[in-house]
Amino acid sequence: MPRKYELSWDKTHRRWIKTIAGVKHYFEKADRKADIDAYKRSVAQYHQLIGQTLTSPIGHAPTPDPEPKSPKRRRTTSGSYKHPATSMAGVVERYFSHHHTRFDAGIIAASTLTSKGWSMAYFIDQFVRTKAYKPDSINLLDEMRFAGFNKHLRRRYKDNELSFYTAKTHQTNVSQMIKWAWRQRHLEDLPRNLEDPELRWNSHTRIKPPNKIDAYSTAQLHMIFNHAYNTERWCDIRIFMLLGLNCGFTQSEIGSLRWSDFVIQDSSIYIERVRPKTGIQGKWILWSDTIHWMNIFFGPNWVTNLNSDKVLFTTQTGRSLAVGVQTQSKDFVAYNNIKSKNQTAITRRWMRLVKSALEDPSDYLSFKYLRKTGASFLSNMDINNALRISQCYLCHSFGSVADKYYLQQQFQSQNDAIIQMGIELGFHR
Repeated sequence: MPRKYELSWDKTHRRWIKTIAGVKHYFEKADRKADIDAYKRSVAQYHQLIGQTLTSPIGHAPTPDPEPKSPKRRRTTSGSYKHPATSMAGVVERYFSHHHTRFDAGIIAASTLTSKGWSMAYFIDQFVRTKAYKPDSINLLDEMRFAGFNKHLRRRYKDNELSFYTAKTHQTNVSQMIKWAWRQRHLEDLPRNLEDPELRWNSHTRIKPPNKIDAYSTAQLHMIFNHAYNTERWCDIRIFMLLGLNCGFTQSEIGSLRWSDFVIQDSSIYIERVRPKTGIQGKWILWSDTIHWMNIFFGPNWVTNLNSDKVLFTTQTGRSLAVGVQTQSKDFVAYNNIKSKNQTAITRRWMRLVKSALEDPSDYLSFKYLRKTGASFLSNMDINNALRISQCYLCHSFGSVADKYYLQQQFQSQNDAIIQMGIELGFHR
């Protein structure tokens, strides 16, 4: 390895980094620092970033240079900032640009970037407003304003206007932004009450509204299903709904479903697969309505595709619904429009259908409650080991060593209960 490094090694993320104009740029990822090939590629990327032609991919020992020339500095996520560094808006802009770079390097997720932008926008809208764009407005980040911000969050939390998680997320994100501004010398002094214990609070038990339900009723399920029946383009959402009830699948599990997961046994059709989240094997018998609507959507000869390893459901562009699409930060327009492009197709269509089928907004439950509805129904059935059968239906992790190594899964009892559930719900004949 070279005796002089042009880049710095980040042990935490195992990447070569370089700080330019206060912004960290992440380059090639490597298993260890001694990986010379990864270092060469990182140096090449760095020289391409600053607009230099690379004469040698490896750094060398320092040589005397009477007039060293500083490289031309360029940013990856934004060309020029709109607001000066002495303004509140300018600091937020630079802070968000820093995390744009981390997101593009794969260090943070889109949800983390969204959370930070959301908190920054909330803080400015509530406590700074138009003053944020004035010069020297960074000095507004004083102790009094930060204490008022925390008092505002505590009040909204106690009034059940904000969840505990949301309030703490806003407080944490704003605190991290203030610390970052101080490290970058945009802010002269840190507020002394930034870590004041009096500004912290503990979660309390929130009162659940009396009209809140945890599962769909049989009448609601039929209202949703029949409402989708009136429009032919909803055929696939009917299959999603039946799979969510019949097998307890989530959106991601439906999106990753393959033809090879289907098994024909004793004139019945099963889905047999390992749940990705828990690694537990599951086997579910399909209801007659589930098979009926698959015959309509895929054709009566769809059982001939069971040797294929292709996924059943894809997007309009041919992508699997279970594959996330990595979005580049340059595609983001504002803080509040960052969305993770994963599992949004089923979720959007389901909520659109529920809102059009049910009148009471308190009945608008997400797609995952189909899984909870099926598990609740099985656990309340008058059968032996009802709770264990519901756990087998959900493919939950084993609760004991005996469950994991000594006891077999009760697939036969589970599938008998699933058939009985389908009959009582009206989806099996």
